[in-house]
Amino acid sequence: MTEEEKEHATAKDKEKAPGGPVYKTAGAPLADYKNWQQDGVDDTHKCIIQAIAGNEGWNHTGDLAGVQSYDKAVLSAGAMQKTIFPEKPKVTGGTGELADQLADFKSANPTKYKSLFEDKGWTVSQVNGSNVAYFKDPNNPKMQPITGSALQNYIRQCDGANWEKTMKPWRDAGKDPDFQSQQILDFHQRIEDTQNKKVKVGKTDFKIKDFITSSRGIAQITDQSVNSGPGSIKLTVRRAITEFYKQNPKASSDPTTWTDEQRGQYEPQILDLYHSKRTGMTDGEKRWKKIQSSSCLSDDPGSMS
Repeated sequence: MTEEEKEHATAKDKEKAPGGPVYKTAGAPLADYKNWQQDGVDDTHKCIIQAIAGNEGWNHTGDLAGVQSYDKAVLSAGAMQKTIFPEKPKVTGGTGELADQLADFKSANPTKYKSLFEDKGWTVSQVNGSNVAYFKDPNNPKMQPITGSALQNYIRQCDGANWEKTMKPWRDAGKDPDFQSQQILDFHQRIEDTQNKKVKVGKTDFKIKDFITSSRGIAQITDQSVNSGPGSIKLTVRRAITEFYKQNPKASSDPTTWTDEQRGQYEPQILDLYHSKRTGMTDGEKRWKKIQSSSCLSDDPGSMS
């Protein structure tokens, strides 16, 4: 057994079953990443990325080379543990944020895409407007490209023969500077997308960043987006804001007009309500507490800017 094979182990996801392979040791801890400034990431966004990534993966280290196939996804990889989906209602097998990331990397760096992924059997193609990831053993000319549940079953064959074929390319890519940078830029964009997500108050659309301006608050909301998907945060935040206005009927419906004193009172209330209404996450309370304990995040309104 090679050293790489020794790093593999089977794991059981306590909540989701059904179990499968994972790299148990860190391959490229986020703490070792050096190119933040080169990627245009400031200290506040860096701190948020590190805090959220600390909730991700097998050993919760924010491993840029972390790869697993032990939960409901076909495969999860990277510091954000983006996923490829099997088939399920309203979801095409092989789609998911990891397939999207692979497509973005193919567009941004076609040479590295070929050497890191295509030559190793991984490809991505557009199907009905969605990115779909496929695998085909490059050493088996008779094999047809597979994706979705078929790929999930292929990865999880109990003898482990397919683990190296399918998972090691992602492991190696996670150690490559260009693919690491792709991950960091995607993480940074997730924070920006979270802040700019629209929330309707009455008949007016505002953005999440109009209500929450602390780095810890944005980290908590982005963490839900990472864990449950970008679509999960809008409803939770809207519920929290609706309850806030019930409790504070005299508060201006336009948060951009709040004074510094008002914001100092209102933002903690909204975050407490958001916390109480946040559901549907895996280990949501543990994730909340871990981000709350981050020393480089701030509760101060305006600390995102």
